[in-house]
Amino acid sequence: MNRRIATLVAALVPVVVLGVTGSVVTVPFAALGPGPTYNTLGDVDGVPVVQIDGTDVDPTAGHLNMTTVAVRDQLNLFEALGFWASGRQGLVPREEVYPPDKSKEEVQEGNQADFEQSESSAELAALHHLDLPVSLSVTSVAQDGPAAGVLNIGDTLVAVGGTPVSTAGAVREAVSAKAPGDSLDIDYVRDGAPRTGSVVLGARPDDPSKG
Repeated sequence: MNRRIATLVAALVPVVVLGVTGSVVTVPFAALGPGPTYNTLGDVDGVPVVQIDGTDVDPTAGHLNMTTVAVRDQLNLFEALGFWASGRQGLVPREEVYPPDKSKEEVQEGNQADFEQSESSAELAALHHLDLPVSLSVTSVAQDGPAAGVLNIGDTLVAVGGTPVSTAGAVREAVSAKAPGDSLDIDYVRDGAPRTGSVVLGARPDDPSKG
């Protein structure tokens, strides 16, 4: 083989290997960047982002935008380098977004729960500002959860472990103060009648040391 051709082939081999490796092998990073922006005073696919029932609502105009964060996962080397060089995306260790002991579905469920909690906090702040009464109702009961057979959908929670509660966060704090296996009294109202039930706590999936 001609020496020049042999030299050229030898030089191209590492380039080809790098190209294949960079486009096939994934890196342990995820990219975080701007996601869709929603106008909370408008609608998405014809459905109002914020819907208020049971009272008159004044017309609104303008924009009150909610920003979101997009997560890009399973990046190859070239994609990660491209995001890093662009300056528009931030690279973080993948385990910070998807902990190794949780599936993507579990992470999404946790994110959804956090979002719903933030919605509840916003609603609570608005109700307090308007000096309106606040109550916490049960919207779902896990069939195999500690509250199964004790609470029903529609029950109004009054206190957990003797502590008055009006938000889901307050319930979570009262439960987290106990250990798995502890018994916890729940005061609630059903069909206008006050009741008290007792549940035996299980372990939290994200922290087995807490109820």
